[in-house]
Amino acid sequence: MLSRIILLQLASTAVFISAQTPQTPGGCTTNSFTIPSWFIQELEYTPETRHVSFQILNRPANISTTASCQASDKGWNNCETKDDDFFAQVLIEGTIAQISVNHTWECTDRNLSTPLKFVAAGKNTLNLDNSNQIYTPEISPLLIRGSLYEPVQVTPVYAPGPIAHNKLGCLDSSARPSWTLSHIWYSDTIGDGLESVSSRVFNLFLVNDITGYEASCMHGSLSNDIGPTTLVCYGAEFQEPYPNRYTISTTASFDPETFLFSFSQTWYCDDQNPAKPVQITASASSTIPLQCNTKESTDYNEQPTVVKACQPEAEVLGMEGSITQTAALPPYAIEDPVPRADGCTISSILNPVWTFSHFSLASNAETTTVTFEVILATARRGFQYPIPVSVTIPHAGDAVYYPCEIGPDGENEAPLWPYECSVKYAADTKEIVLSAAWACHDLDDKNSINFKGISTTQVNSPLSCEKDAEGLDVCYTEDTAFTWRADIKNVTWSSAPKQA
Repeated sequence: MLSRIILLQLASTAVFISAQTPQTPGGCTTNSFTIPSWFIQELEYTPETRHVSFQILNRPANISTTASCQASDKGWNNCETKDDDFFAQVLIEGTIAQISVNHTWECTDRNLSTPLKFVAAGKNTLNLDNSNQIYTPEISPLLIRGSLYEPVQVTPVYAPGPIAHNKLGCLDSSARPSWTLSHIWYSDTIGDGLESVSSRVFNLFLVNDITGYEASCMHGSLSNDIGPTTLVCYGAEFQEPYPNRYTISTTASFDPETFLFSFSQTWYCDDQNPAKPVQITASASSTIPLQCNTKESTDYNEQPTVVKACQPEAEVLGMEGSITQTAALPPYAIEDPVPRADGCTISSILNPVWTFSHFSLASNAETTTVTFEVILATARRGFQYPIPVSVTIPHAGDAVYYPCEIGPDGENEAPLWPYECSVKYAADTKEIVLSAAWACHDLDDKNSINFKGISTTQVNSPLSCEKDAEGLDVCYTEDTAFTWRADIKNVTWSSAPKQA
């Protein structure tokens, strides 16, 4: 059984602040693709007359209207709205209400030649408080997440939110924050500066007892001879496929002279009411009871190296802290995705462009093989690299399309690459016509949006030619790093589940 001791915080102060952060950033167009959704607010239901009224707020476009409904029939009942672009229905069964919204709106924030039209629909259920003559929601506002039907058909995936944000007891337990420390190690190596280098290494494992969030804190070489040195702490938040708008963060320091470990951590809770998420920051500071042994080592060196290695006697230490700040966040914001630059889907709809590079030709007496690399131009490319595409064309057949050979990894259907294509190439003008299909699944990793389009471009670079060892006439751009872009025209798209 692991031994455990409790380290009490040296000093405890608590400052409670309630601060409303700004509404979701990102702009009308970005948010319409990533969070097509509505808030249902100010809902009232009168059982005697079965009349329902509420306000609908479109989150991406910040457009609102009011709805009035007569829930007199079993099943769904249509509502009257002041804005005809909204269509709402309501279903009431006892203290359970269901609301359905279908909405058409436009975004003009991208300065396109025509406004971009969106159509989305969704529904959700809420419980009504029947303690008064007029029923009201137990949780308000109600969030209705929608599915897009125009300009593409997709149900965007939301972020999972920070670890344990909706775990039962998250908010109540946060009033008494505590952590578990383990795998604590500190070493101080004194080298001679010639054959061995002086260094200090400290690391530990930090677990939040409330959320279960695990962070590793370390510093490979403590830089300050005197006083605390900042540590780097990180957890599993970097492994999320859909990054959270709010992430758990930890800042920490360690003083190698006094063994004082101090840190501050921020986490999030919405287990009591997702419409009222809370950001919580707490801190703790205590001296770690390290036991040190010093020895001389001559491994790999003629001169001895003095090494001081320190660990606590207990394998696990408990550490208590205090809340320093709380902040109220916008409703349901914890699971909103991070507003980011345009990815595959938005780029393919608003500004579809191929980036070409590494153009070359290899000709014999009968055919020419055209090779180039290509990738969809987007502001959010990540670590993806261009993929090679080649096509072999008879000398007399440059006026028709020939199927492409897509390079290694092309079968993976990675976004930003064509998964099938054909090419026409005119040798006299160096004109390439690329007809390609590609898939995007950055909004929903289980359902792809498949695009098709045609790009016509010229290789506006001088070519350098020579004969290779096989007797082929080989040409390539004089500037081997030459890249260029070409618009994709006549783009069409459709939605389909990804192949297993």
